[in-house]
Amino acid sequence: MPDRSSVTYAETVPVRFVQEPDVQLHVAGSSTINFQCDASEDAVLRPVISGLAYVRDIDGWPAYEMSPDSPLVQIVFNSFPDDGSEGLTGPLDPTKDGRWWFEAAGNHMHVQLFFYSRGGPMRPQVQRALGSVQVLGSGSAEFHFEIGYAFQGTTCALMDASPVLDPIRADALDATGTGGEKDFIVQMDCGVPGRPVSLEIHDASDRSNSSDILAPAAGSSAQGVGLQVLHNGLPLPMGRVWAHTDSTVASERIPFTARYIRLASEPLRAGDIVGQAVLVANYY
Repeated sequence: MPDRSSVTYAETVPVRFVQEPDVQLHVAGSSTINFQCDASEDAVLRPVISGLAYVRDIDGWPAYEMSPDSPLVQIVFNSFPDDGSEGLTGPLDPTKDGRWWFEAAGNHMHVQLFFYSRGGPMRPQVQRALGSVQVLGSGSAEFHFEIGYAFQGTTCALMDASPVLDPIRADALDATGTGGEKDFIVQMDCGVPGRPVSLEIHDASDRSNSSDILAPAAGSSAQGVGLQVLHNGLPLPMGRVWAHTDSTVASERIPFTARYIRLASEPLRAGDIVGQAVLVANYY
């Protein structure tokens, strides 16, 4: 008979990103259930598992995914008799019953979980219940599993960019309303590919600004003219958040354009105009 009816392995597993497949990322183990048997007996391992799908064998044992972009996990059962004789170790097949053997003595049974890189993009996974495995013999017990994944030690970094627009004649700006366009690039480097990234832009001189024209920053002396930042040909309202793409390991070059815009509500006076924007990368 087991000394307790069930144990639960529940963890958001800390892993790092590895591009190559089948690299071991983490090893964990459940608490132990002790079985006391009056005689040697066969037992049944009955999985009641949902949310795991077979992907491939790693080192001869099956490995499973929680989703198409999760790390892979192997679930391995171990039992060791009290008398010091050789124990048993074997992988779980979540799709069917398995057989197990208990000696006529105390048997310490626990589960090990081996976590591996899948090869290519992986994403964090919210911890969720996957089900249980019942051990059925002269007594019964259950191992329950709740697993999630959290990637550690990875960031997305944005490089500064300082475009300088060429001077523009007042009469030309008056005639066209905008002008002096200059393209520039913001470089983004992320440590993990496959991470959803959104970008967010704010006016550094006026955080409350929600228009698509930057507030004049220190050093500005011109009047009747402002600065705009464009992305994909469209002016960006300050405070806007937009989905960018999934990150890559390589540096990404994100294109923008800066330009002058005539402020019709003010008289035009020659001088310098300075604007500052803050770009933020949000990722998980």
